[in-house]
Amino acid sequence: MSLVSLLRLRRTFANVFDNQQARVLYAVGLIILLFVVLVVCISLLSGRGQYDAFRVIVLGSLVSAGPSLFLPIVLVICGLTLFLLQRGALNAARTVFVTGVLLAMILLNFLVGENTMQGRVLLGYAVPIVAAGVLMGRTGTLIVTATVLAAILTQALAIALGILNYPPTEPTPAYLPFVFAVFAVSGIMLYVFSGSLRSLLRTTLNLESELRGVVALSRLVGKGATVEALLNETVTLLHEKLGYDHVRIFLVEERSGVLSLAASTGSAGVQLRLPPDSPSAIAEAVRTGKTQHITAESLAARRAELVPAARAELVVPLRVGDESIGALDLQSASDSAFLPREIEALETLATQLALAIRNVRLQAALQLANRTQQDLIEQVRIANREIERLNQEVSGRAWQLYLQSRSEKAISLEWDGNVITPSKRPIRPPARGTHGYAPYVEMREGAQYLVVPIVSRGQALGVMEFRAPDGQLWDERSLELARAIVQRLALSLDNLRLYDQAQTAIMREQVANRVATLLQAKSDVDTLVATAVDAFQQALGAMQTSVRLGLPPSPAPNASLSDGRPEAGADS
Repeated sequence: MSLVSLLRLRRTFANVFDNQQARVLYAVGLIILLFVVLVVCISLLSGRGQYDAFRVIVLGSLVSAGPSLFLPIVLVICGLTLFLLQRGALNAARTVFVTGVLLAMILLNFLVGENTMQGRVLLGYAVPIVAAGVLMGRTGTLIVTATVLAAILTQALAIALGILNYPPTEPTPAYLPFVFAVFAVSGIMLYVFSGSLRSLLRTTLNLESELRGVVALSRLVGKGATVEALLNETVTLLHEKLGYDHVRIFLVEERSGVLSLAASTGSAGVQLRLPPDSPSAIAEAVRTGKTQHITAESLAARRAELVPAARAELVVPLRVGDESIGALDLQSASDSAFLPREIEALETLATQLALAIRNVRLQAALQLANRTQQDLIEQVRIANREIERLNQEVSGRAWQLYLQSRSEKAISLEWDGNVITPSKRPIRPPARGTHGYAPYVEMREGAQYLVVPIVSRGQALGVMEFRAPDGQLWDERSLELARAIVQRLALSLDNLRLYDQAQTAIMREQVANRVATLLQAKSDVDTLVATAVDAFQQALGAMQTSVRLGLPPSPAPNASLSDGRPEAGADS
């Protein structure tokens, strides 16, 4: 590890202002530390003949009447400041540096002064005042300025009472009032300008943090995050980046209208629900749609939601249009929190959060609708496959019955040499692929055959085979043409089957009507039965027809039943 890396500030801070100020303070402290070490070394080397090492190190000066422990104090101050900066304690480092410089200047003026209080060493008091104005706020600058003025008055009073007595020097008229006035004016100016500058920088940093918050929310919405993830990220942002001590987000339940705690700092698993008519500031903000500002001086009922360490609370409603969907509850331990500009920025952030919540909910609802639509599409596909299977089964049975009703159970023809003859080859079922029946080419007996299944309503009825001429191969165009021809053939076959079955049904109905007409014209039972036997025999083509009418005899008590044969009948 090099010397430069050892002397470099390795700690980074939360914002750009603190980071820049820490680096400047670290550099100033390091320079002063090295300068003091260099002065001590030079003093030890150059003053060896006149002064001993103890006086140089402890008294810190080559002058025998020099300020006691001045240089050691500076060494301790600078070393402690650098140590605190490396540990990330910027506020403590500021306080130590300004306080150390102030004590060093007071010590220097009390040890090396003049009875007339007109020495130029008094100008050293400007150093702690300027340091306080740059590094600390208005309160720190005011305290340091007052301490410097009090030290000057104390030193002057001690000289007047004879407590302090310095060697006589040549007086300078009216020097003390001038120095007093200069320091007072300098302190006042630094108090005003440093406070304004810090306030401006703080406002700029707040605006930057708020802008980052809006960007972070937009990124979460763009990533398709859930409402829970969005709220947790917002709570973390407001707590860690913007520095609010306690952050909570409430959402209105759609059915009951109750306010339920959706996200909070340090309250994992805590369930908190507020009724819509609750007197709390959170429920009031949701009801009225207006921001509620609660301080330590507010009524006890309005301070009911304050945590023990909080001194101020701001409840901002989450509104989308005219509808309140929840509330953002922010609490701070500072009484000066939630200034008007800050409230305006938080209201803008709350609006962005409400829109983000609505967008995430709409996106979730859209995804649910898409999943439901996909489920319905899958159900329709399953239903279509089942309908196709049933159609195929029904079509297969219909064709089976149709072919069984013909005298020739199968139809097999061949075309060869412009002559069509019945084929004696066995009918082979067509091959079924992963996507159903499709034409294919196969080699058989040294020749190429194009096999095209005849398919009607998913049911394979047979095949058509085309043998390629010698020296010719079937290509994709041949496959497409064969497929189109077979599709039209299958449609024509199905239509013809339906027509034949309809004609057969009509003929059966005509025969049944004719027999019914003949039977209705008869007036006695014997003639009716004889006519029925003759008509049924002709209609059905039976070789023998029998009609038997009669009732079995009633069984006698304790007698076995008859065999059930009829008593009388007619034969033909």
